[in-house]
Amino acid sequence: MKKLIKILLIVIGFIGIILFYFNLNTDPPEDLISSFLENYHKYSKQTKNHLSILIDYRKPVFKKRLWVIDNSSGEVWLNAHVGHAFKSGFFVPSKFSNTPQTELSSYGCFITQESYIGESGFSMKIMGLEQGINNNVRARNIIFHGYTPPIYSRGCFITWPSVNKEIIEMTKNGSLVLVYK
Repeated sequence: MKKLIKILLIVIGFIGIILFYFNLNTDPPEDLISSFLENYHKYSKQTKNHLSILIDYRKPVFKKRLWVIDNSSGEVWLNAHVGHAFKSGFFVPSKFSNTPQTELSSYGCFITQESYIGESGFSMKIMGLEQGINNNVRARNIIFHGYTPPIYSRGCFITWPSVNKEIIEMTKNGSLVLVYK
């Protein structure tokens, strides 16, 4: 059974990689921008950076669903792939948690914190801003880090290593992160 699961994951990974190359950059959907603006005004006193991260988990894992945007102009600085927790769903995450040890994805509003080099390489810590929804991400060790291919994690936000450092350098220490489900 384990061998079958490994083969399936490898096949899915190859299909995902092929689909990544045929994926065009797109702007974030309007409803995601509206939600971002609403939340940005709510949490703007906690932000220290002119850039924010938007993640649209309604899109499948093989689509570019992470945007780094300028808070004042709305200009997209970067559009990238981002993985989600395997236990949250196959192509699109549908199960989320705030509970430690669940290995599920998180959603809602976060603030970026310090970058560091750890077991997963160049990484960035985040803090959940919503009580009962994502306030346990620090205790769960949910972070941004690179991984190839960035399809599935144990709850972390994983991106291609080639853009991971750029995302972290642009947004560490005080950027708003909005994860939409």
